[in-house]
Amino acid sequence: MRQHHDKKGQITIDFLATLTVVITLFFAITLPLMHDSLRNASMMQSKELINANSQKIQTITKTLLQEGAGAQQEVSLRTAPDCYYYLTSTTLEGGYQVTQVNALCTGDSAGIQEVIGYPAYGIDYQCPACENIEIPGTGEAHPGVKGGEKVGLIIRRIY
Repeated sequence: MRQHHDKKGQITIDFLATLTVVITLFFAITLPLMHDSLRNASMMQSKELINANSQKIQTITKTLLQEGAGAQQEVSLRTAPDCYYYLTSTTLEGGYQVTQVNALCTGDSAGIQEVIGYPAYGIDYQCPACENIEIPGTGEAHPGVKGGEKVGLIIRRIY
């Protein structure tokens, strides 16, 4: 009779050991896959938000190029959660100053770096609510906004 109880106990211990190994393997395989999927989803979300903002800016820029000097419109942009939007200025040949809006992503969306507001002759981007922020990895400071913030960008035709 005692042998029967020992066998039951041994079967229970074997079952628990097997179950522990199976659960450990399950989590060892699924957790990295889940992390990669979430990272890819975050990157795609950031990319789509940047593209949507770029389309907004391009539409307004095209409209303003058909209007006269001084015409302006404000566009509301929301930055992707782990991205920075910032303005840079360049002086072209002939002394014309052009600005552009850039996106730079860190964290899960690291590696995304895009121009979302292209420099155009006579178009100026202004960001009254922007702060001077240091752009990660560049060592440069530009007017901009950090991830997840909303900003009103003024697009103005100056020529």
